Amino acid sequence: MKMKPNVLQHQYAVVKAGNEDLILSTKGIAICTGWYGWDSKNKIAFLCHFDHPCTAFSVPDILKAIKEKSPSDHHFKSVLIGGKRWFWSPCTRNIIKMMVSSQNLIKICIKDGPYDNWPHKKRNIIISATYGVLSTEKLHGKYHPKGIKWFFKPMEKVEI
Repeated sequence: MKMKPNVLQHQYAVVKAGNEDLILSTKGIAICTGWYGWDSKNKIAFLCHFDHPCTAFSVPDILKAIKEKSPSDHHFKSVLIGGKRWFWSPCTRNIIKMMVSSQNLIKICIKDGPYDNWPHKKRNIIISATYGVLSTEKLHGKYHPKGIKWFFKPMEKVEI
């Protein structure tokens, strides 16, 4: 089965499993930064594909979207992943961590995952709301929205 990404570059999504499992996936994290998280008790997952440091200023909106789907007894474990240590990814990661540490909206911890320092290396991420299973298998399809205007707007929330 070929899976297509449902969270493109410059987008984020939050899902809560119900009668069926919901899967989030993104493709082509190269100089970008991926941020994913999971609340195992409440079966909630989120996935973000930041493409430059300025998009990290969308974190308050992302946290609000996570809070909307979360009961009061939530706790998220999250990981920052991908990007190049020699490009702007460390700056993007630092802004995300700073914005998360200065908020009290949701309970969340962040772990630094690996960088992909080879120039040609790209990362794909697949996360399940039910199982939190993370895969980096190959995804097919586009990795960014059409046109160019999306690059200059705030991060877009995707409804899954």
